[in-house]
Amino acid sequence: QWIALVLLLGVFGLIVVEVIHRTLVAFLGAAAVLYVLALEHRFPSVATIIQWMDHETLALLWGMMVIVALLARSGVFEFFSVR
Repeated sequence: QWIALVLLLGVFGLIVVEVIHRTLVAFLGAAAVLYVLALEHRFPSVATIIQWMDHETLALLWGMMVIVALLARSGVFEFFSVR
């Protein structure tokens, strides 16, 4: 179980220091977890991996990112920061 903690702290550390883009860090962290599981002969099926995902949270985050991107393009944040 220590390897999971090391991977999690490593991913968080790389995201905090912004050495690599956070999307790439998250992808590499997920790939590393699957690699470790494969080394332990506990590789999950695709259906199991999909069950692990919280689709409601992903939809909420995606929706918030779309709204923030649109507001940023429209200049709302600059308007309120100057005001």
